[in-house]
Amino acid sequence: MPHIKPKSLHPQRGTGYHASFLGIGDGAVTANDIVIATGYSGERIKFAKADANVILREAGVMGVADHTVADGGSLRVVSHKLITGVDTSTSGGAGQPIYLSDTAGGWSIAAGANAVIVGTVLTDHASTGSVLLAPAHVATRTPTWVSTKSAATSATTTLVAGDTGRTILMAANAAAVVLPAPIVGLTFKIIQTGVFDTAASTVKTPSVDGSVFFVGGYASGASDDGNLSDNNSNDVITFGNATVAGDYVELICITTTTWQVNGFSQSGHSSNGIAFSDS
Repeated sequence: MPHIKPKSLHPQRGTGYHASFLGIGDGAVTANDIVIATGYSGERIKFAKADANVILREAGVMGVADHTVADGGSLRVVSHKLITGVDTSTSGGAGQPIYLSDTAGGWSIAAGANAVIVGTVLTDHASTGSVLLAPAHVATRTPTWVSTKSAATSATTTLVAGDTGRTILMAANAAAVVLPAPIVGLTFKIIQTGVFDTAASTVKTPSVDGSVFFVGGYASGASDDGNLSDNNSNDVITFGNATVAGDYVELICITTTTWQVNGFSQSGHSSNGIAFSDS
């Protein structure tokens, strides 16, 4: 039997073939995409493009696509890969993290909806920069359930599915929070951070046509007062002119058409607390 001497074995420089998978593309995949395991077919693992903005695509077993394949094609997924000739000038220097982006399969100097680290900057340059992608080794993120997101005065803040679990700190003057398309299990807590100023802040479903609506209501510190959704078409929650810092609603998506609401306001609905209405 032929004997291969160790000195004759040469690793592929810059690419982690030693920990590669020969898998199947779950959808079309492009070379250098960040991919995530999504299932298996026969004896092969299926890999789809990872996405910081999509639940079940932003955390799990990840790797780097070593080449381009069509949906269902054989795909080699490596543990790490050196990428050269890219713009890293906004990174702040070697050693800075590379993040999974909100573009499926993409990676970026800036974090996506979830801060999932998938690599590191090696060279800081506008055209000859280099990064080492290594999601199998360094993919980490700050859980959304321990983080907050601000909804600013006189601005629209559109939430995405990747924000699930976050506490939204909503300004008390004309802040508009728009929920993502309903996916069962999404959760948000939205807290007003100040006393009503000059214009009401609102929380809305993305469709605002009654097809997705709120069910439930809120309790009040004003005796037995409070308010309820009509459980039929109300798709807007308004924090009225008697609301104050600390008034809040908690939202849980319970079907593909409904968000369950519970909350609290120091004032009652008769005193312009939290109200439910059709858009």
